[in-house]
Amino acid sequence: MSALQRPSTWNPPGSWNPLGYYNRAVNPDNTVQPLVDSSSDMLIALGVVDFQSARAANHISMILNTLTKQTSGLCRYLGDVFYYTAPWSPGGNEALDPEPSWPQMSLWVAVYEVLTGQAPAALARMQWCVGISGSGYMPSGEAVSTKEWDGLRRRACPPPRVPLQARPRIQAELHLPTPTRSQNDPAFMNQPGR
Repeated sequence: MSALQRPSTWNPPGSWNPLGYYNRAVNPDNTVQPLVDSSSDMLIALGVVDFQSARAANHISMILNTLTKQTSGLCRYLGDVFYYTAPWSPGGNEALDPEPSWPQMSLWVAVYEVLTGQAPAALARMQWCVGISGSGYMPSGEAVSTKEWDGLRRRACPPPRVPLQARPRIQAELHLPTPTRSQNDPAFMNQPGR
């Protein structure tokens, strides 16, 4: 059994939390960081964890039940203030409140949803990401505010911050669910451009 799959209650501890999710980390001193962190969804999206396993389903369920924001968005973890604490912090105060949604975290779940045949849920998640994108459908970057202006939810930093939006890694992550669509999947048929 790999360290990733080993329960965090074993010695040495693994990453699987018996409460039904992958812990954020195991520290070098063998203590566990039991934080529910949506960035761990990439383990499933990239195939490190079998998407058909009960652990994948339990993990995604825990993430969705704990971290969902704005219907289809996900914050990274509870208490995340990276884009909120202060203008002089690394992320500034762009999100305007704690625990903003991070589109790429939502899209890791969209990959899982596509792989498990939940095409309507994946489509809704991708449409949410398009709805918060910048001009020309440029992905919004990392954090997206949960605040509303004029009754509409906006990007974390209106107008869009090009350095965050233009990072190649973020561009690649935000487009990951797209190639996994099936040509024969009825949920994706009759979409614009088909």
